[in-house]
Amino acid sequence: MAAAAADDLDVATALAEFHESGGGVRWLVESGITKVPRLFLLPDTPPPQAPPAAADDFAIPTVDLSLPRSVTAALIGAAARSCGFFNVTNHGVPAATIAAAISAARAFHELPLHERSAFYSVTPVSTVAYSTNPHPPELPNFPALPWRDTLSLCFLPPEHDLGGLPAACRDALHGYHRSLVELGKVMVALLSEALGVGAERHEEAMEVEARLMGCHYYPPCPEPARVVGGREHTDPSLFTVLVQDGVGGLQVRRRGHDAAGGEGEWVDVAPVTGALLINIGDVLKVCMYLPPSNSVRNHCKRRAGDSA
Repeated sequence: MAAAAADDLDVATALAEFHESGGGVRWLVESGITKVPRLFLLPDTPPPQAPPAAADDFAIPTVDLSLPRSVTAALIGAAARSCGFFNVTNHGVPAATIAAAISAARAFHELPLHERSAFYSVTPVSTVAYSTNPHPPELPNFPALPWRDTLSLCFLPPEHDLGGLPAACRDALHGYHRSLVELGKVMVALLSEALGVGAERHEEAMEVEARLMGCHYYPPCPEPARVVGGREHTDPSLFTVLVQDGVGGLQVRRRGHDAAGGEGEWVDVAPVTGALLINIGDVLKVCMYLPPSNSVRNHCKRRAGDSA
């Protein structure tokens, strides 16, 4: 018992020192580590197994928003009720705006330590927070920390002040946010039509959700097979719009094929050029009486990769 208590104290001390650095996972990489620190892999936790490259009978649907509205709504409704994930193309968000947002997020995460650490906070208290968010401690068999740094932004009206971010980052992310707000209005209308619920029921929820943005960064890892970029989860939201860079790394767990809808295997979600990925959130599932959707996780199985 005494040994276990001392062990817990060592972990708590190491965790406090890590957060005190204010540099996130990138700080570890910059320091030249060659082994994954214990904080990211709990004792006796086996390395995660690589998922199958693809499932022959499973693919994330793609919906072209330029199709006739009735066709688009039907396709979105089918995807929301079955998979819970779907790509959208011809979505109205310029490719240059998306590319600029990804570049801006990467630029922030690659700022010198003394600049980015000024925004570091495990508990967000402002419109801008930079951190390596810990997994909930009650979840066993997962690392205490993901191999991932996150820039969290809260766009509060009317000015949408982003708390002193460098102008190059701030302007690009503002532009991306404005485009996503417009896309969000389109998606609310289409989802409401597809699922037979008035759009007004979700407009207020969307106004809140559209203010939140997470820009994730996955630094190179010396032992990529021993870490995960994010634990299995569903999103507590109406829906989430995700943009992947060309590296990918996103996975979803299929619902099982048995009558009870048990857990299935993990499958990779390959990036689709020019598309945005829509993930139906828990709020919409409850409102629409949808079944639990596929879970999602990021599995950091590569040596370098980042996304916004």
